[in-house]
Amino acid sequence: MTEPAITPELIQKHGLTPDEFARIETILGRRPTLRQRLRASMRKYRGLYTLGATSTTALLIVGALGVRSYLASRAERARSVERTQLAERLGRDAKDIELLLHTTYQLPMHDVRRERD
Repeated sequence: MTEPAITPELIQKHGLTPDEFARIETILGRRPTLRQRLRASMRKYRGLYTLGATSTTALLIVGALGVRSYLASRAERARSVERTQLAERLGRDAKDIELLLHTTYQLPMHDVRRERD
């Protein structure tokens, strides 16, 4: 990965003053890498980076809970449809049984004793 060109805007973006950047540059004997600049920025604005990380974590947790509740409601909806279909089938079966019993009761009685010669 190539390092971006260091410009005054980039130095200011990372929260360093030109004097601080010059001091870092003299201590290192070279221009600091992107990682070193980010680390210095994170040290200087620790509270801001902490707030950003906490906010990001909170958003991820809320998003995960939202997805979880969506999946749970979808599963509950599927179970509800299945229960409705089962209730309809049970109603049709009960109607068929009732018709069969009604027809059976209307048949003439028959003798169940042994036949006599």
